[in-house]
Amino acid sequence: KEVLTQAKTPFTNRNEIGTMVCDALREETGADVGIINYKGIRITKLDAGDITVRNAFNVDPYGSNVVILNMRGDELEKFIIQYGRMNTYIFPHLSGLRAELTIDKPGNNDIVKVKLTTEDGGKINRKKIYLVATNSYVTATNKMPLKDTPTVLNITTSDVFIRYLKKQPFVDYSNKQTVNYNTK
Repeated sequence: KEVLTQAKTPFTNRNEIGTMVCDALREETGADVGIINYKGIRITKLDAGDITVRNAFNVDPYGSNVVILNMRGDELEKFIIQYGRMNTYIFPHLSGLRAELTIDKPGNNDIVKVKLTTEDGGKINRKKIYLVATNSYVTATNKMPLKDTPTVLNITTSDVFIRYLKKQPFVDYSNKQTVNYNTK
């Protein structure tokens, strides 16, 4: 049982875990933004204490490759919103950006409004080129034509996640969600 790091507090939902995986993508690739599909994170809770290699593969068991994209801010915004709306109420996990979603009503979870901001609450620079790290599933299922040709790396998202965790003395993602839901 190889211990990678310690979870200082328990992970109580999929969004906290997804944010951590997206942070791993960003940090390990040098990207500005990390994006993972909502169900690409397979577990919804993780206890405080040891995080092992087995835990990492339980979080992300798919073997999807890391994909790098260069996207202008306006294209990135459209890409994220379109991807989130394509998957009703399962907006992608993010790092480097924050999303405030307004859904129609509980039980009818259509996304009616999306507000994307930088991590500190500022506006996305619509003309800036952002380096985006995601997985091969997101680029394969995306319906929006991409201006940039994706660069598929020869490393899986789970391997990047493991490498990231090994560098952390501990992790604490309690209340660190980058996607928040509100009802209309």
